Amino acid sequence: MYRITLDRPAAKVALVILGLAFTSSFVLYLCESLSTTRNSLYGRSYLETLKAIVVLLCSGYDVQPPGTTLGWVCAIFAAFLGIAFVAVLTADLASVLVRAAMHGEHTTSVCEADHIVFCGWRPGAEELMEQLVSEDQDQVRTVVIVDDKLDSVPFLDPYVKLVKGDPTEKETLERASVARSSTAIIPSDWRLPEPQLRDSKCALSMLAVESINEHVYTCVELVSPDSERHLRRTKADEVVCVGRLARRLLVQAALSHGISRLLEDIVTFNQGSEVYKVALPRHLAGSTFRELLAKLSEEHGTILLSVERDGTFHTNPQGRFTLRQGDTLLVLAESYPYAIERLSLATSSVWAGQAP
Repeated sequence: MYRITLDRPAAKVALVILGLAFTSSFVLYLCESLSTTRNSLYGRSYLETLKAIVVLLCSGYDVQPPGTTLGWVCAIFAAFLGIAFVAVLTADLASVLVRAAMHGEHTTSVCEADHIVFCGWRPGAEELMEQLVSEDQDQVRTVVIVDDKLDSVPFLDPYVKLVKGDPTEKETLERASVARSSTAIIPSDWRLPEPQLRDSKCALSMLAVESINEHVYTCVELVSPDSERHLRRTKADEVVCVGRLARRLLVQAALSHGISRLLEDIVTFNQGSEVYKVALPRHLAGSTFRELLAKLSEEHGTILLSVERDGTFHTNPQGRFTLRQGDTLLVLAESYPYAIERLSLATSSVWAGQAP
């Protein structure tokens, strides 16, 4: 919640105003303490000066005027800061009330960039929204839902918006600002009666998205494995086939009891550790997989799972697997592993000669 609060423009402006107020109080204290007016309220101590500035900031009432010209300037400046502070809080409260009054209504269009477009609503998608806007992520991005059946936003969150319309139509996707989006999620429409119809709609939505923005990263959900080979011929970046994935997971659960619960815990935000994808820092290129694995585990409680190189995943590679510039790391951690950027293997307890 604090992250969402600090992202608000009003919160940032309020912090700037408070910073300027503290600065003016310090300048006022220095001026009054060095002046000949030794009995000035502002020059007795910095705490007294700060209290006087707080009074000016909140009410505009001054119990004792400053004794110097610069002190007067600082006092007047603090009074104007108080007016600005109240104005910012009032405007932000008004925007909250307006947004609350308008909540539930879809928007005609959005002006977003680097956002996620969610093409089509489905039962149970509330859990997906909760994961997409989770504060545990490195960067929370706006999610724009595109659906022709919804009349109100189905998930209450400041980062979730709704554009009503058919996600297979170009005009609707343009109103959702797909041209400037970074990711498009195309879930299967479980409101349709047959799996073939669901997969066909996903394919049409994906083609419509790609026709507007060929650089957007598309994630498509399919029901039938037979439809996957057809969708692979398009430019879909990732295809998740629910039928095939469920069958393979059932087999693994039967052979290794409890593995389905383990995988569910890993891919769920806000519950334990999750898998994060991090670009390999340049200064770590040339180190081995085992060196980095040991360093992250010992010092940061992070587990290195796999390395993505040229579209191929090397999970727990055997032998002396050397990391290269351009590799991407997949790690298991409780939060985004910022420590990797500051990591140095110079003091590692794992010697290069010990790496298998």
